[in-house]
Amino acid sequence: MAIAFEDSRRALEQQLSTKLDIVHVIQVIFLSTLALWAFTGKIDLYRTSQSGTLKNEAGALIVQSEVWATIKHSSLSLGQKVEKGQLLLQLDDTPARLTLSKLTDELTANAQQKAILNEQRQLTAQKYQLFQSSLESEIRQIQAQLEQSDQVLATQKKILDGYKELSKTSAVAKMDLLRQELEVVRAQATAKVNKIALSNKRQQIPRNQREQDLAISQIDAQLSSLNDQQEQLNRAITRAELEVDKYAVVAANSGEVVQLVALPTGNRVDIGQKLATLSNSSAWLIHSQFKATDAIGHIKEGQSARILVDGFPWRQYGSLEATVTHVAKEGIRNQVDVLLTLNPNPDSQIPLTFGQPVTVEIKTQELSPMLLLLNAVDRATRTHVGSNDS
Repeated sequence: MAIAFEDSRRALEQQLSTKLDIVHVIQVIFLSTLALWAFTGKIDLYRTSQSGTLKNEAGALIVQSEVWATIKHSSLSLGQKVEKGQLLLQLDDTPARLTLSKLTDELTANAQQKAILNEQRQLTAQKYQLFQSSLESEIRQIQAQLEQSDQVLATQKKILDGYKELSKTSAVAKMDLLRQELEVVRAQATAKVNKIALSNKRQQIPRNQREQDLAISQIDAQLSSLNDQQEQLNRAITRAELEVDKYAVVAANSGEVVQLVALPTGNRVDIGQKLATLSNSSAWLIHSQFKATDAIGHIKEGQSARILVDGFPWRQYGSLEATVTHVAKEGIRNQVDVLLTLNPNPDSQIPLTFGQPVTVEIKTQELSPMLLLLNAVDRATRTHVGSNDS
């Protein structure tokens, strides 16, 4: 009886050990999967706006002015068909073009000054090069004269030595000996003069090089300043050209003019003033507004978005997909206008109507769960440290 009980106990322990091993394996697999997901998984980050509106079934596009200006001429009429990029309204861009012309003239003057300095630099280099060549030529001549004077001196010394030997036997008059000594002195003086002249000419070579380097460095400093000025002018011209473009109101998409604000030539328009509404029957458009801090630098054309239609819970009806098609260049009252094109979804059960309020969530970034957690911990730490400091 005891043996049977012992066998049963061992069998139970073996079954329990097997179950524990399976549990451990499952735990390891779960933890490994969780760790892998934490480091390699992706979580989408969205910028959310609560002011989205479904414009209409025709996909309305609001045409607005980006500047304060007077209307120069308009080619808009109600019901008109327009193509993408077509000029709709020309505002008076005279001040902007005058600014652009002034900058262009300054750039031309800058280029002329650079051309003059480059020519001056080339002439300066040629001038010092010619002087260098002249010095080298003079040095060669003086070296030749020095060699010749050294030969004359050596010859005169030999003659003097011969005279001295002959003077021992009274074969040479003392006056002739004195004359020969004078010839030796003259030859020595000539050789010394040539040596001094050669030394002076050789000293002029590095001095000439230093003067050349100084003159060219001064010209290069002026050229560098002009290059910096040119870069600034190019950037200013780019900004001025963009500013001029704002005065030409063009169609962002093809469509039909379904709404028109009647403004005759000469009337003044304000920044953000509505001028017309274009419609494209092939798509729905959603107009939304985001805080400038959320939009600028974060929201760009081509980003995908998630649309939640008010009154239709997304858990039951799901969400719609859209793509950002236009982001305003400037914010008005800290709000930036964003237009999105709704992607068609024939399986959606949400009935779309004009003016329907929606919530727009634009995908701007992807982060791994671990990085998202670290960011949250960092923010919490900064908040805690700030509260303790205060």
